[in-house]
Amino acid sequence: RQVNSVEAGENDNKLVSRAQQVVTFSDRRDHNIQTISWGPDNSSFVVCHPSQITIWKFDPQSSNISQNQTIAVSDHCLKNVALAYDFIAASSHDKKLHIWNRNTGEKLHHDLCDVDDYDADADDDEPPDFEMYYPLSMSCFGHILVTTSYIGCALCVWNMKTGTMLKRYNHAEDEGPVDMLPDGGFDATSMVYLEPLNAFLCMSCGAMNIWAFPTNARQILMAKSIRRRERLLRLALHSGDYQW
Repeated sequence: RQVNSVEAGENDNKLVSRAQQVVTFSDRRDHNIQTISWGPDNSSFVVCHPSQITIWKFDPQSSNISQNQTIAVSDHCLKNVALAYDFIAASSHDKKLHIWNRNTGEKLHHDLCDVDDYDADADDDEPPDFEMYYPLSMSCFGHILVTTSYIGCALCVWNMKTGTMLKRYNHAEDEGPVDMLPDGGFDATSMVYLEPLNAFLCMSCGAMNIWAFPTNARQILMAKSIRRRERLLRLALHSGDYQW
């Protein structure tokens, strides 16, 4: 199973152990678990099924896990899910992004998407095979959601309150403080947040791409150091001077 994990603090070992028991229990009922993501409070996690989302609560005092919320989804096949304090975000098989109010379970906004349904040639009447697309990777920061994209190796920043995409970062030449290290064009297969650098690392076809959002002098120096090292490595590889 794919597991999207964040730090769970002192409860990490217990939480992982108990989560594995829950997954084993859930598997006996549903063999189609897509992903599991930890919540920001380090004691809740969300399980993504193709047609439902379940949220579980871990009690570190008793080591008990209880299911405290279920959202049924009948009109989309879900692929991935992320949990925020006030929102639940999920991506689906048809390249859509969905947002729910975590407290009420109410779905918010129309289905979101950072691309058109699909790009088709004028003479091509067949829709694309959606199996070729990787599920969106997602990270929540309050009401802000950061996801990968269906157009190359890119980051999309969403406002979950309003259901709008604030920005798409897909080139190192983008204006602003964002620094992509190095640049790449293939779809991202996975994403992880790097807190010390305030950056997102994306993997795409074996290549490693990082978008850094430095907020202090230390992070700026770290980003510049990584970029300088990558450029020197590229020059060495292209000149043939680099030896493995």
